[in-house]
Amino acid sequence: MSSKYKEIRKEYGEQPEAPSSLLVPTGIPGLDEVIGGGFPEKSVIVFAGSMGTGKTTLSACYIYEGATRYGDKGLYVCLSETKEKFLRNMRGFGWDFERLEKTGKVSVVSLATAREVELQSNLNVIMKEINERKPRRVVIDPLTAMTGAMEATVDARFLTHVLYKFLENANCTAILTAEISMGSGFIGSGVEEFIADGVFVLKRAEDAGRIARELEIVKLRGVEIEEPRHPFTLLGGPRVLYKRALIAPIVELLQDLGLEAESPGYLKGKSGIEHMFDVVALSASGGVTVIDLATSNSVVDESSMVTMFAKVFDTSPTQSILVSIPRLSDAGRRLADFYKIAVIEARDVNEAVEKLKEFS
Repeated sequence: MSSKYKEIRKEYGEQPEAPSSLLVPTGIPGLDEVIGGGFPEKSVIVFAGSMGTGKTTLSACYIYEGATRYGDKGLYVCLSETKEKFLRNMRGFGWDFERLEKTGKVSVVSLATAREVELQSNLNVIMKEINERKPRRVVIDPLTAMTGAMEATVDARFLTHVLYKFLENANCTAILTAEISMGSGFIGSGVEEFIADGVFVLKRAEDAGRIARELEIVKLRGVEIEEPRHPFTLLGGPRVLYKRALIAPIVELLQDLGLEAESPGYLKGKSGIEHMFDVVALSASGGVTVIDLATSNSVVDESSMVTMFAKVFDTSPTQSILVSIPRLSDAGRRLADFYKIAVIEARDVNEAVEKLKEFS
């Protein structure tokens, strides 16, 4: 999946990291590791994407985990679906928002936004809920349901500014979801990505019946993002597949087995080019094992095998292993046999580590 947001990311990428005490953990599995611990406290974050990319699910996870794991009061404002439908959909992930509402930890509010005349009253309701309940976490989903109901673009942008300034002073950390029309690079009314403290673009692609999801961190003020793009899945609950966290147990295993392992590791090839592998391990006898990790939320395609072979062909390591989470495509397996690259297929990194022991 290509990126249209490199310039924005470049503008905000070279900033000092926020102190951990000023971070709000998202609770979204894998995301906190990617962004250094959580969202900057009192920030306004935009989750943008076309329909079906996972904006609501990730945002709901932020509120649910905040209440159940961190004791944070939360407010979820539904602007495009009824409260009943939202609660029913969330039960599918095992999230009992009704229970959290009964205990006062979370409030779910559904507001209609079909007409422009309703916008001011809706905005008043949102502000009143925040002022009275004083939640630490807020989600407005989607903001574009409000801005899209306005006839003039300038009015939509003004409303976005007003809401942003209010949230900025409300002592909460908020997520605003925004629609990106299919084939369009514009987020919402066109101003959200510039005034927000963080912008996360969610993408969804389908190929031969397989769904691939990707999260791209366009910007996050105060945080230096080394790897802006990550696959994620909604199966069994949302989870960002952060490669560095997945590789750590593999490196630990190799070191326990007496190998000198580095991640990432580098080998210079016959061409003079230095190639990077996810792991390079050296044995006492001088043998070199290289490992690459390929992840997907459905099936890992053959491109990972092709990329690895190009590096292996130039560097000629003793042993080459591709760890595939989950399984590798049939075309990828055929290439692995042809290239003589070992493949470990696993449902998660724990299973991969157990299978990797067989290669020791």
